[in-house]
Amino acid sequence: MMWTSSPSSLHRAGHSQRGATLLDVAVALAVGVLLLVTSLRAIAALRHAERVTAQAARDRETLAALCERWRTEATGAWAIFVPPLDVLGTANGDGHEVDFFTEDARHRPIFWAYRYDAPTATLQRYAYGSPGGTPIVAGLPLARITAFSAYTGDAAELRDPHGPLFDPLFANALIPRVREEFGFGSAVAGGNPLTVIRIATRSSVRIVMLASGSAPGDVTAIFPYTPPP
Repeated sequence: MMWTSSPSSLHRAGHSQRGATLLDVAVALAVGVLLLVTSLRAIAALRHAERVTAQAARDRETLAALCERWRTEATGAWAIFVPPLDVLGTANGDGHEVDFFTEDARHRPIFWAYRYDAPTATLQRYAYGSPGGTPIVAGLPLARITAFSAYTGDAAELRDPHGPLFDPLFANALIPRVREEFGFGSAVAGGNPLTVIRIATRSSVRIVMLASGSAPGDVTAIFPYTPPP
């Protein structure tokens, strides 16, 4: 028995094969595009993570260097304080500025300040001759700062569990109040006032406590023991 195919049946078969081939190609292209898009997204996410990690490392280095600079400046400062008004005349109740004071060899006063501007997320250093004087921008602003606050209090506040200076080590210590003003108002005082500064970026937070160079060199702390030694 012999089977024969008509031209119309062959045409339908060929058309069906071509349709199947085009469908396979379309599916393959769709899968390829999907894989490409997924790969590109994965690469973009990896690069973003690398940038975030690198920026976080730079932020940590920046804050560490800044805190070290503050410690160095504190050793040569006669007073570190949070003024009632910042260098631009704005109320400083939130502690967005911290100031330093010293004198040069000719006994001329030298003031410098670090003022935080929340809208621009920057910390700018200023220099000025006396409180209320015209400030001069000193250096480039430090960017990417998300939070900043400073507080100055007497060393005796180390015993206050509700205060920002509290340290459990000094909870029962006898800490006398040592304070010396320099004629620029009660805020500009040496002795044993302490200043705590909190500064943050998106990925890092640093807290540093500073004592001025005029702080007493010898401190006697009395701790009660139970039972007595």
